[in-house]
Formats: sequence, structure tokens, C-alpha cells
Amino acid sequence: MASDCIVDKEHAGCRLDSFLALFFPDFGLRARRRAILNGWVLVNGRLPKASTKLALGDVVRVCEQVYDVPLGVRLLARRGDYFFFLKPPCLHTLSLAGSNEPSLALAVTALCAEQGIYPVPELVQRLDFETSGIVLGLEHSRVSAFRCAEDEGRVRKLYLALLEGELARECTVTAALNTDSRRKTLLLPRASSPERHTNIRPLAHFSTDVPLESLDPALFNNAHSPLTLTLALCTIACGARHQIRAHAASLGHPLFGDTLYGAQGRSKRFYLHAAGLILPETSFFERPEWLSPCSLWTLCSKTRDCWSAKKKRPHSVQDCTNSSVFCLFLLGYSERTPSKASTKEKSSSSSIVKAGRSRRVVPWVKPQI
Repeated sequence: MASDCIVDKEHAGCRLDSFLALFFPDFGLRARRRAILNGWVLVNGRLPKASTKLALGDVVRVCEQVYDVPLGVRLLARRGDYFFFLKPPCLHTLSLAGSNEPSLALAVTALCAEQGIYPVPELVQRLDFETSGIVLGLEHSRVSAFRCAEDEGRVRKLYLALLEGELARECTVTAALNTDSRRKTLLLPRASSPERHTNIRPLAHFSTDVPLESLDPALFNNAHSPLTLTLALCTIACGARHQIRAHAASLGHPLFGDTLYGAQGRSKRFYLHAAGLILPETSFFERPEWLSPCSLWTLCSKTRDCWSAKKKRPHSVQDCTNSSVFCLFLLGYSERTPSKASTKEKSSSSSIVKAGRSRRVVPWVKPQI
């Protein structure tokens, strides 16, 4: 199926990527340009460029796309204008220019069409190809407010990561990043603004030959020799490309399987999961598939101090299947994050990493669980 439109006097001389707003009113300019690059649009029977100027009488054809939603992609929850989508590993967040590879952006369009959601929410986060977890979608009118909240430090993003080696204590990495290369992010010999810091807190240590109870053993099938690993909670406010990967590697603890940043262990991929998102108005949490309820129960049993503060603690493995328990588990660990006062201390190239506990900086509302 295809839709045709003949260019009239009003739209003669208009650029194609602007004209397509008639067909895709819920698409931003970037998404319309991807539609052109993906070959969804023809002008007079030919593949055009986004910058093509339309003439009176030109025939613009938009081909209907049938798209299968990749396995694992789903809408986790909708809270007002906030849409929380699950991105599985090994899937692009946004469509690549000139590529027909599947992406979360295309899947979201298909999911919204199936569920009658209009307009299609705009994805305001971008996870790496191998990173799994929560991706936030917002109605276009709310995007600028979200960006302001990020810049002001009123957003917290919580990630669970498997790191190589035994990270002994909590650290905050403040090094600025050079993201000019799309392939690899480099550290600069100066501190960044507080919103670009990464707080890394060890939760558990274990070996690949005797992994954490019920942690998926398939994770370690490609490990050539036993390695000590750390399950860590990484907290950021406003992320940059490969921020957690580069900052973790700077501590000498790259993500397990992340050979780009010096990991020794061999795995099909690295393990980084966007597990929690705390916003000024709401929050959401999602347990990674590779951390089973049994593993969560093991960790909960070792953290009575943070559970007593919350006055709620799981009493069985079955309790750990509940998303609210996972929410409280993460909050128990993340309630003390670096304060703006402490992060504004003078830093030199020899003291980029600050270790130890510090106060919470980002105010947050009571999570909806």
C-alpha cells in the first residue's frame, strides 16, 4: 500500500523533509529524514534526497511500511505524558541513516500504531547498541522541560553493570570526556561539570566460576579463565556517549566483555542495564533479565541496613519478582549520591576520582510503585 500526493501551489518550492510533515505529523525532522534515507519516499518514482525542492505537480509517494516489533521491545508503563519503553540488548535506539536495521524508534512507532497512541512519543534517551533497559518517551511539548531538568541536575539515571575485578569501595569519577569520535570516548585531564559525573557503587563481588546465586550462567560461557567481577550500581544525571563505560574503565574496572575499553574477559557483549529513572514528577524501575529474583534476594539479604531505613524488606524470593521491591532495592543503594557542594571541589588531573560516601544531591519525589 502507498499514499500519493500531488504538490500544489502552496507547497511548491518546499523542501521534501518539511513537506513530509503532512504525512508524518507526529515525526520530528530527524525522523522524516530517516524515512527518506530508508527509501520510504519517492518523488516522481525516484528516490530523492531530504533537501529536494518540490515543484508544482510533483507526485510524492509514501510507501506503507510493515514492521515487526523486535523480540523484547515493549511499553512497560505510561504515566501521563511519560512513556517507559524496554530496549533489549543488541538493538539500536534510533535508526541509522541509510540502514534498514531494526531499531527501538521504529518499534515504538509500530507499538503505538497497534495500541492507538497518537502522537508517537519522542525518545529522549539513547542507549548503546548492547545496553538494555528503560528508554523514556515524551510528547514533543515536554521534551524541552526534560532537557532543562537534566541540565539542572533534577534527573537521576540508575544503571546496573557487571565490572571486571573487585571494586573495593564507592567512587565518583569526575573526568571530562572527549566524545568527538563516535567509536570510542576518551578521558580528558580535567574535571567535568557535576551533571557529567558518574557515581559507581559496588553491590556484590563474585567469580565467573562460582557466580552470584542464580545469575544467568550463560553470561560466562565465553570466559577463558575465572575472573572476579563486581555487580555495581552506576548513577548519572545527564549522560554522554559511553560515559559509564569510559569512567568505569578509568578505575581499572571495565565492563565485563567490553573489549573496546580494555576488558580481559570474553563475552558476546557487555552487561549494562538502564534499571531506574528518577524524574521530578515520577520514576520507574525495571530489573535486568540477567539478574534473577533469586540473585536479588541474595543481595537484599546482605543489605539489611538500607532496607531497615525503608521499613520494608522482602521476606521471600517470590517478593523479589515484584517491581516495587526492585525499586526499593535500588533506592536503598542510591539515596546517597554526590552533592553539588562536594562535586564543586577543585579537582586536578591526578585526583579525578573521588572515593567515599557523600550526601544525596538530587531531590526526588516518592516513587510510584
